[in-house]
Amino acid sequence: MTEGELLKPFASLRDSQVTVTTNPSIQESLYPELTCFGCGHANPRGCHLRSYADGDVTVAEFNPRPEHDNRFGFVNGGIIATVLDCHGPCGRPSTGT
Repeated sequence: MTEGELLKPFASLRDSQVTVTTNPSIQESLYPELTCFGCGHANPRGCHLRSYADGDVTVAEFNPRPEHDNRFGFVNGGIIATVLDCHGPCGRPSTGT
């Protein structure tokens, strides 16, 4: 399977424009005192991941910092896993199921 075939289901997401909002994220709304490293906004050293409902999908906003670099110019795999771990459950509350 080619890379294009693997990414085809995500083409509409890649080409869409996501509106960044000033509204509280799902994490901030549900768990304002959470100290989770990935999505806890009460953790001053955490990643502060923000997930939002955007129509039929849930989108995330995350800005890696220099300390998230893996020394080769890419985000460390553990940070990527943390972001996925914290964003994944946010789809359920936003859909009402």
